[in-house]
Amino acid sequence: MVQNHSLAHQAALEIMREAVTILLQEKYNSDNSDQQIKAVIEESKRLLTFQQDAKIKPLRLLFDRVNITREADREKSQTNTKQQTDEVKHYWEIDKVNSEKSDNSEKSEFCPPVPYPNTQKPSNIEEYKNQLKAEIKLEGKDWENLSLLSLIVEKYGSFISFGEEDIAFCDRIRSTAALAAALANNSEAKELNLVAGDLSGIQNFIYTISSDGALKSLRARSFYLELVTEEIVQQLLEKLELPRTSVIYAGGGNIYILASGEKTVVDKVKDIQNMFNEWLFEQFQGKVFLALDAIAFNTEEIQDSRLSDVWQKVPQRLAKQKQQKFYNIWEKLLERNQSFNPPCKVCHRDDIEKLKPLSDKSDTEACGICCTMYNLGDKLLKVNTVI
Repeated sequence: MVQNHSLAHQAALEIMREAVTILLQEKYNSDNSDQQIKAVIEESKRLLTFQQDAKIKPLRLLFDRVNITREADREKSQTNTKQQTDEVKHYWEIDKVNSEKSDNSEKSEFCPPVPYPNTQKPSNIEEYKNQLKAEIKLEGKDWENLSLLSLIVEKYGSFISFGEEDIAFCDRIRSTAALAAALANNSEAKELNLVAGDLSGIQNFIYTISSDGALKSLRARSFYLELVTEEIVQQLLEKLELPRTSVIYAGGGNIYILASGEKTVVDKVKDIQNMFNEWLFEQFQGKVFLALDAIAFNTEEIQDSRLSDVWQKVPQRLAKQKQQKFYNIWEKLLERNQSFNPPCKVCHRDDIEKLKPLSDKSDTEACGICCTMYNLGDKLLKVNTVI
């Protein structure tokens, strides 16, 4: 697991502590007197234009910023800016993320309500603040639990703003925590790294199967790749000594993590990529490949539109790797492998000498991976929680 005593973890923890105190409208007397951590937090707030006098407010819909007015009509619309602004204001209802079962659900699965924004500005902000005070009860050790504090910020801060009206409180806090963790070892760092990853070959891995046990296999293979993505994330966080708050996005085979600009980041990322690709090649005959890279950028770029240029570099860098899959283990690619008959009746691979029945109730012969996937897909139907 990630070291809880690393500077990155402590920096993120301080940000989350402060965020929870804002929600509860109370002060937490932190015993952290580390001047380096304080400098990191101040620099992170400066870069992300963290308003010192900001207050909790209703959250506006981000899509209000979208303007698809035709060029011919744009000049006309700009002459009536106030009227246009009044017409496009939409707000989210102030509420927590619902984690309770639906009263109307006969089954035990989680059925949260679907929230929709409306044009009326919510007026229950003070009532919501009082609700937070009543529901959130933290003891001394709870303030040391970064996962718990992050959960509170996400659950209670997803439908309110802090500073800019159309940026959710939880998004602003997580961004600040990620930046603070990246700057933890050097608050004056001139560069940061965006670690980006993409699992290539997902469609081929999931859908290139026969009809035998297809539904269960599809369900399991999709879930299995999510687990692979999660394991890659955990390995990166541990290697780079970063907290979970540094993960910008992880899902669907895509990974984005904000890391420090230290030169060692590139080597560590490359080591993890090589380790996983060797495993993926052995397990799936090269059908799945991990493209992973660290894109360096100037720290000051994180506070303006220049950051979009960094994001545009990601697909270009990863696409180049996808065109050179497994180049570092090309000897294995050229090895002569024996084929066996019959091949697996599910995925059609022919390098397995002894096949097994897909299940106790099936005569379909399959490889060990496909048998595992079939059994996993059967169990996933009855799963309520994944840990």
